[in-house]
Amino acid sequence: MIKKNIKKLCSKFGAKYGSSLRIRYMKIEKICKKTYKCIFCNKLAIIKVSTGLWKCKKCHQQMTGGAYGFHAFEIQ
Repeated sequence: MIKKNIKKLCSKFGAKYGSSLRIRYMKIEKICKKTYKCIFCNKLAIIKVSTGLWKCKKCHQQMTGGAYGFHAFEIQ
């Protein structure tokens, strides 16, 4: 049986693709949607704009980072 939190985050897949791939997708989605601390203004305001581009909502600085997380080494 699939756990409740996996079911909520990966509900768009339904029963397709198997549980291990949905769990992997869930981990990546959590990292992508997380807000990060800005290195310029020290606020939790960095969001993902596109692949590798991150932007601070407060000071409007654009930075490059990893494709999934702000730091490239987060997913292992």
